Amino acid sequence: MVSKMGSVGFFLILLTFLSPIWAGTSPDMNPSSTSTFSTETTVTTDSTDNSPSTEIFSTGVTSTDEEDKPFVPHWTGQLGFTYSNMPSSGGQGQQIEQLGLMGTYNFTESGHFLSLGIVGGEELLEGGETNFGEITLEGGLGIGFINPSLEIMTQQGASALNTFGSTLILSLKPLDELTFGLIGGGGLQSHQGPPPTQSTDRIDEIDEYNYNGELQVSWETSDLLTLSLTGETEWDTTYQWQNVTHTQVYGLSKETDYMPSMTLGIDLNFTKNYEVEVDLQAGKEYEPAGLFYSPKKAKYLYNAKPVEQDFQGLSLGLNYNFE
Repeated sequence: MVSKMGSVGFFLILLTFLSPIWAGTSPDMNPSSTSTFSTETTVTTDSTDNSPSTEIFSTGVTSTDEEDKPFVPHWTGQLGFTYSNMPSSGGQGQQIEQLGLMGTYNFTESGHFLSLGIVGGEELLEGGETNFGEITLEGGLGIGFINPSLEIMTQQGASALNTFGSTLILSLKPLDELTFGLIGGGGLQSHQGPPPTQSTDRIDEIDEYNYNGELQVSWETSDLLTLSLTGETEWDTTYQWQNVTHTQVYGLSKETDYMPSMTLGIDLNFTKNYEVEVDLQAGKEYEPAGLFYSPKKAKYLYNAKPVEQDFQGLSLGLNYNFE
């Protein structure tokens, strides 16, 4: 009898000693079970004021990882500086340098978003540096591997620069690393400048409209490097010029400047936040005869006969991405 009572007492003492280790475990103690569990050890320490406190250390495998957290709508942003001598696809002057801030609100994990951007800087227009400010508004949807979006832009600047444009983008993402983009846009633009056929100090207003189409392929080779290749064609039509008081308007016979080009884009992500963008462009400009605006030269020109010429462009950008 004593032997049996001793065994029971020993068993109760062992059970009491091991109970903290078993705390929080599943009641299923089948050794063949594959369920994951964690263990907790309670340690009592004395604080500086000699009052007891309890610290809990948890070990084991947890079932919740960062990627398993549910999506929460949130803001992301980008602050970027760009230097470029490439002709703009929107018909504005060549951008020399600009600083931009963009905020994007991500509604869903699939890709619904809305973004607002503010840009300021200087661009080459009619042979001189022109200050300008720009606001862009863009919204898009994420529908499986199809991501359509629409961007609206307005620009105001010196020399009575006034531009409005819109761009429709259709992105197709058949693979995580591969994206195809179909891009189409157009807009209206006007500014003031000296007539190229007169030697006086007279200033006129030049009015033109433009549209462009692009096909882009982007390949994310790694977390560090993304490459893209873009084929673009742009048409800029100067349809009239007028005096600054708008009392004399002179129509033109749709003098259109035509520019096909190819651009290689190199996107380097050195860290999660810092990004460097390099664009190398090569193309050909077909200038019409007569009075017209050239987006490559960013000037109002006159040609006695059509002119063709090759051109190259370079753009460098440094971006800081934040959440």
